[in-house]
Amino acid sequence: MVATTTIEDLHADVLARALRRLDGRWVVVDPARGRAVNVSSRRAVAVDRHWYTGETLVRFAVVLGGCKFEATVTCSEGAGNISEVSLAVQDADGAAASGERSLRLLAAAMEEQRIGGGRERDEAKRRYDEFVKSRKGRKESKARREALIDLCCSAASAMAVLSFVAAVVLR
Repeated sequence: MVATTTIEDLHADVLARALRRLDGRWVVVDPARGRAVNVSSRRAVAVDRHWYTGETLVRFAVVLGGCKFEATVTCSEGAGNISEVSLAVQDADGAAASGERSLRLLAAAMEEQRIGGGRERDEAKRRYDEFVKSRKGRKESKARREALIDLCCSAASAMAVLSFVAAVVLR
């Protein structure tokens, strides 16, 4: 079996590997209090392709206060130039946090005690992994609960139809 690779595939592979090693920080500063917080991981947690545009999306994420802060760097398809940088905040269920709630979470994160050093990376990675696991568990639990509700509704509907048919036939 012979595998063929095009120049575009090689370029995309090299670009993806380079972007995984990309180091980024999104630091939010409160000059009034003299505090700051880094709301992104030091290394990319994911490198994906946008389904429609084909642009490369490099995601830096950190979990603070039970919510995920995700900085996304969008690189153009051809040259790999940065075309967009965005910051999104999601709660544990994956819903976007409102602006006011995001600001409250940022203020709370700024007040937390700093860890620092090499432990900070390990702690951030551990918190992110726990967040992803708990989110997956919550999603599975919700799916099971909805399946049970669907089953109960179907059973109640079947009983109603059977009762109606029995009432008509036994008249």
